[in-house]
Amino acid sequence: MRKQWLRVTACALAASFIAAVIAVPLASVEASASSQQGGFVPSKELPFRRLQSWIKKCQEINPEVIGWLTIPGTSINEPITFSDKSNEHYVKRDWRGTNYPDLVFSNWAARPATATYLDSRTKIGEGWKKGSSRNFVLYGHNWNNLRDPLVIGPGRGPDGNPLTMFAELPSYTNLEFAKTNPHIYFSTGEFEGIWRVFSVTYTEVNPRFNYATPFNVSAGFSNIIKEWQARSMHTFDVEVNNTDRLLTLSTCTRQYNVGEWQRFVVVARLLRDGESEADNVKVTANPDWKRPIFR
Repeated sequence: MRKQWLRVTACALAASFIAAVIAVPLASVEASASSQQGGFVPSKELPFRRLQSWIKKCQEINPEVIGWLTIPGTSINEPITFSDKSNEHYVKRDWRGTNYPDLVFSNWAARPATATYLDSRTKIGEGWKKGSSRNFVLYGHNWNNLRDPLVIGPGRGPDGNPLTMFAELPSYTNLEFAKTNPHIYFSTGEFEGIWRVFSVTYTEVNPRFNYATPFNVSAGFSNIIKEWQARSMHTFDVEVNNTDRLLTLSTCTRQYNVGEWQRFVVVARLLRDGESEADNVKVTANPDWKRPIFR
């Protein structure tokens, strides 16, 4: 199931997206140099050279495109932007950098999809573990898949509009979806990244649980890992420690009646030496997951 989706989405959906927007020739895919930072097994389903070519073509339009994100089982398959100005910079911009200052909840469907972007405080070194942050935080909007009953996978929201940006991220609340799609693909133009999910949850926006930080220093990193494991609505048979690099995907939710002070978050770690996208990951329900507390 996972392999079938990757072949369809990575080869057809992404290729058609790129062809329509920036016209990537096959020759450029094969000519792109590869680089693999880490000892995990490179992806066979989503070759890094292909991603590098897509990223390079997007950078010709917007130099602030930093990487590419693909989430199996969804239509999330897109360039990732990065600006060190502030985290507000891409809130109302698309991946090309075009700004839509009048963007609000009532008119989002009439505007192009805004960019998914990397936290502005992130340090990007010579590899995932060579001068880079410990936590790579990605933000994306969710306008129309905000509360139960949630749409799982590609589709349309209750408002009739297609699910775009991070609106399909809550698919991970579904246990069978989480079992089928335990890996996420986020790579930069310089190094490949395959990430294994270990936490899926709702959380409060609270300075006492400051999850959305790149952790450019080690202080607090072990505690945040333990907190994510306790808060996960599924139990993933995935070991995580403070030597790992994390990928945190954060989006809006209205699952709880507390306005904007809530988020839906999926957290994964970079594959370790010898690990592969083909590895089986055991995922079970966690009836005692730690619910968010709103004060």
